[in-house]
Amino acid sequence: MNSLAWTFSIVLGAAGGALLRHASYLWIEARGHGSFPLPTFFVNLVGSFLIGLVVSLGSAGVLDRFWVELLAGGGCGAFTTFSSFSADWMRLNRTGHFGLGAAYVALTLGVGMALAALGLLLGGILR
Repeated sequence: MNSLAWTFSIVLGAAGGALLRHASYLWIEARGHGSFPLPTFFVNLVGSFLIGLVVSLGSAGVLDRFWVELLAGGGCGAFTTFSSFSADWMRLNRTGHFGLGAAYVALTLGVGMALAALGLLLGGILR
C-alpha cells in the first residue's frame, strides 16, 4: 500500500470514528447517566473490542492493510479517547467521588483489556 492510500485510510477512518464517538456521547447523554462517565466508558470498551477484532482479522489476512488502518488506526483511534478517560477520572476525584473514580479506572482497564482479548479470540474464530 502506498503512502497516499495509507494516509487516506487513516484520515477516512478518523473522521468516521470521531463522528461515531460524538453520536454515541449524544445518545448516552440524552438518557442520563449520573456521576459515572458512561459515554467515555462505552466508547472505550466498544473500541477495545473492535480493535482486537480488526487486528486479529488483519493478522490472519482476512483484512488487508488499508482496512486495518482505516478501522483500527483511524476509526478506533478517533472513536476511543484516553484524554477524556483521564479528564473524567480527574473530575470524579475533584468532586469527591474517589471510590467511583477508582472503580471507573479499574473497570475501564480490566473490562477494556478483556474485550480486546475477546475481539482477538473472535477474530481467530472468524478466520
